Order: sequence, then structure tokens, then C-alpha cells
Amino acid sequence: MRAPAEQFLTLRALGAPPVIVALAAQAAFRGFLDTRTPLYAVGVRDAALATVTSEYLTAFILLWKLNNEVDLFSWNIIEDGGVIRYLKSGHWCGIHHI
Repeated sequence: MRAPAEQFLTLRALGAPPVIVALAAQAAFRGFLDTRTPLYAVGVRDAALATVTSEYLTAFILLWKLNNEVDLFSWNIIEDGGVIRYLKSGHWCGIHHI
């Protein structure tokens, strides 16, 4: 885990200078009793979209990798028309009916 952690922290560190500048500027705007301008600059909607996109990508990548280890999803079942049988079997969630 050390190598991925170092990579993550190294990349996150690139964002430190602009974060410090932005925090100082936000404080200055607060001093002027202007709390709206920092919200527009942050781009609340864009930040939310970036977070949601990142969460979906993470889920997709993890499920893709997990499917290499465990048969979470099989195209053969869908191609054979057995989707309902597959869902009822419980294999997709790790539950196997006897």
C-alpha cells in the first residue's frame, strides 16, 4: 500500500498551493462581508459533478477488477436469455440457493 499511498499524496500535494491561496482569498471576502463570491468561484455544481463522476468511476473500476477474481457478472447468462434465472440464483450477490 505504500506505493499507491505515496502516489496519491504526491498528486494531492500539487493542489496545496492553490488551496491555501483560495482559503486566504475566501477569508478576505468574508472580511468584506461578501460570502457569495467564494461560492461562485468554488463552482458548487461542478464540484458536486466531479465528486459523483469520481465515485462512479471508482465503483466501476473496483467491480471490473473484482469480476476478474469472482464471477460477479457473466455475459453467457445474458446471451442465453437466462437473466431472470441468474437473478433468482443469487450468484450475482454471492448467495447461492440450494
